[in-house]
Amino acid sequence: MDAETRNRTLGTRKDPLVRVRDIKKTGKMLSRDFPVAESRTRPAVKVQDGCNAFCTYCIVPYARGRSRSLPVSEVIDQVNRIHPMGFKEIVITGIHLGLFGKDLAPRTDLQSLLEQVLDSTSIPRIRLSSIEPDEVSEPMIALVKNNPRLCRHFHLPLQSGDNTILKRMGRPYTREDFETLVRKIHGQIPDAGIGADVLVGFPGETLDHFQNTLDLIEALPLTYLHVFPYSPRKGTLAAGFADRVSPGEIKQRCERLRALGNLKKESFYQSLVGKKVSVLMEEKSPGTKGLLKGWSSQYVPVLTEGGDHLKNTLVSVTLGEVVKGLGKEPRIFCMGTL
Repeated sequence: MDAETRNRTLGTRKDPLVRVRDIKKTGKMLSRDFPVAESRTRPAVKVQDGCNAFCTYCIVPYARGRSRSLPVSEVIDQVNRIHPMGFKEIVITGIHLGLFGKDLAPRTDLQSLLEQVLDSTSIPRIRLSSIEPDEVSEPMIALVKNNPRLCRHFHLPLQSGDNTILKRMGRPYTREDFETLVRKIHGQIPDAGIGADVLVGFPGETLDHFQNTLDLIEALPLTYLHVFPYSPRKGTLAAGFADRVSPGEIKQRCERLRALGNLKKESFYQSLVGKKVSVLMEEKSPGTKGLLKGWSSQYVPVLTEGGDHLKNTLVSVTLGEVVKGLGKEPRIFCMGTL
């Protein structure tokens, strides 16, 4: 289209134009102004986008392109703009967070980013979002252990506790690798919250495969689960696998895992009773007679008495009774005393 035709055609349009580009050719993560919803108390700082893993069930690498990272200086700038707005915690996020920095020049990594954010900002609390099990290093565990500004919380995608299914998913670790990591984190940080994602009903998952997942989770000091039923994504390798698990069977397996996850969660909360923890207060919880709800460093939801002036503040709370299904909240909570 020549310039005259383009101007004549586009100049009369009233609807907005959307510029489209090939995501596979996007090699740089674009910086942008950071929008923060006023209701949030834990804004996310996205430091990485895209994924290079190509797990057989996942469409993300096709939809989001190759991994690319925000330069460290821009991450620090975002954090330093967020903190004066009154926020006390940020969540460092990415599509494949552990790949942070591999594409930058000079090359860096997530460990170095955390160290620089700690050195160059004063935000009181920093939380990591989900990170792949094979990308959690011993120095990173030590950094979380030794720095109170880093939340004592790890969220690890397990997906399956069976090696045959993990290999079929294209996951780059074994159940033994996952077990070693979880026990290492728990050994160094006994009060750490350790969550896991589990994908249920992947094609070819037999009852024995599923039982291996149950047995692994039951044996480990995990503190909560996020359970997802498998559903095929068009364009992925697994979408062409023939040996599908029936929807009814997937539903039953999900229910069993969620029940186990709730037992793990309640047991962990009970282990914290009587301990003092730092809680970021968020809002009054509906149906609880005005109790404030907040989150501890370990990602434990806490209910306590207190006024609205405590919203978006970090307070020291002594954890007490563990309660379930209070008011309109279906969650399990720890009650706390200021």
